[in-house]
Amino acid sequence: MRTQSPKPKVFFCYARADKELRDELEAHLSSLKRSQRITTWSDLELVPGSEWKSVIHEHLMCELLAYLSRRIYGQPIIIVATCRDHDLPDGHPLNPLLTDLLRERAVETISLHSLSNEQISTLISHSLHVEQVPEPLIERIRTRAAGNPFFAEELARTIGIQLSTQEADGTHGHYTNSHNPTNGHTPATLSMGMNATVESVLPDTISTVLDLRLSRLSAACVRLLTKAAVLGGSFEFRVITEMEANVPGSDEDVVKLCSS
Repeated sequence: MRTQSPKPKVFFCYARADKELRDELEAHLSSLKRSQRITTWSDLELVPGSEWKSVIHEHLMCELLAYLSRRIYGQPIIIVATCRDHDLPDGHPLNPLLTDLLRERAVETISLHSLSNEQISTLISHSLHVEQVPEPLIERIRTRAAGNPFFAEELARTIGIQLSTQEADGTHGHYTNSHNPTNGHTPATLSMGMNATVESVLPDTISTVLDLRLSRLSAACVRLLTKAAVLGGSFEFRVITEMEANVPGSDEDVVKLCSS
């Protein structure tokens, strides 16, 4: 049997010019709040110095998840949401929300474990386009990535690019395929070149991996990504196009190319 839903939460979303109306509404709801029949939240509860946009967005997303989870109960609908629970700070709205939703049996949590050596091997084989990956390479990437699929794939990509560069420079073997990250390396060739290059090119952190990826982008794309980061997690294409309008040599086609 499903337990009773918790008390409703009122989320105040308002324009600054309407703050007096917000205060008046909260005053009308004060008796319900004192009797613990409802809870409220507004931007007045933001901690000084916090990234207010991110905090408000987190609360909005949690309220949306709570609303949908409770409304679709019993319906043939599945909502898949992911989070890094070990990265959630104390006081994050998702922590108490998950506790409530689990108690109501409105959600089910599935813990994702680190990738196994076999799974790492499959991921690396796909990234490097080889049928067999040397065991030492699997072990080094597994240890460095700590089971993180994104990190493991980027580490494999880094090795592939390094080996491609060596082939192009004539350091090892011969250059065979510019579209293949390993340029035709066989597992044996990978094994021979691995010990000399893996330790020197494997990044230590995901941040370093991202820096390496950014370093391979054109200056125009890096400039565009920098502006996009300022705009936030989502924005209209029109906005970024207008920001690039006065940049010499930039047009809508360039923006689309960098955005793809």
